[in-house]
Amino acid sequence: MAEQDDVDAQEDSGKHKAPVERYEKVEVSPLPPIAPDGGFVPGPMGNPPAVPAATPQAFVCLRGPCRYYWRFESFMASGNPSGTWGEGGLIDVQTGKPLRIPRQINHTCLAHPGTETELTDDLVYVCNRWDPLTPRELRAQLKRQEKHYRRHPDHRPKED
Repeated sequence: MAEQDDVDAQEDSGKHKAPVERYEKVEVSPLPPIAPDGGFVPGPMGNPPAVPAATPQAFVCLRGPCRYYWRFESFMASGNPSGTWGEGGLIDVQTGKPLRIPRQINHTCLAHPGTETELTDDLVYVCNRWDPLTPRELRAQLKRQEKHYRRHPDHRPKED
């Protein structure tokens, strides 16, 4: 009974506090933004900086261009909502220009024999394997392509 009297005496004297009272003066930080799926948005707030444009000044593979650099456009699995894109192409009502069928731009490095390195959105600023094609090699490549298109006009890519 003596212990109960001590607890009652502490409560009466104001020394005993409820556990919640310890945190009364603590400011709670706001919750992070909520994502569409109901979870929290991870990472820092705001948009990341834009990826710099792939120009010869910023992307060493484009200088020359490098004989190991392979750029190609391929089908992009974006679907075709309501037949938006087609062979004839629809007209953009704002610009009056035909809508281009979406394509995926692929950037690949073939410097290591037997493998391909996908460059994704990264820019290659410096590369010790950079080996630019000579103007003569570039002209020969274009001549071969043009000769093929003259022989097979149906193979020529359509201009966008």
